[in-house]
Parts: sequence; structure tokens; C-alpha cells
Amino acid sequence: MTTSLTAKILAKASSREKVEVGEHVIANVDRVMIHDVTGPISLDVIEELKAEVFDPSKIYIF
Repeated sequence: MTTSLTAKILAKASSREKVEVGEHVIANVDRVMIHDVTGPISLDVIEELKAEVFDPSKIYIF
């Protein structure tokens, strides 16, 4: 089975050899992109979970 580019990127960013479809991972990312429709909902969830945002200036909303 081949590994998608997305899976390879997520594996590298999470310091793992590989990741599987449907798996949750914690990854170190350079930038975060959110859509203007679902973005506010996502930000509410991040706030609700009290998740740490690495650098708010690297969040891009389109």
C-alpha cells in the first residue's frame, strides 16, 4: 500500500514512522489554515478544550 503525501507530512510532523487513516495525531505544524465558515467553530472547540495555540499569528483564515 502506498502512503499519501499528507500521511507522510503528518508522520514527520508528529515524529512517527507512519500514521494511519482515521488516527488522531499531535503534530508540530508551521501554519494552520481554516476556512471562514468553519473556522469560528474550530476556534471555539480549541478554546473549549483549552488547547494551546502555538502562535496565533500563524493562523490563516480564507
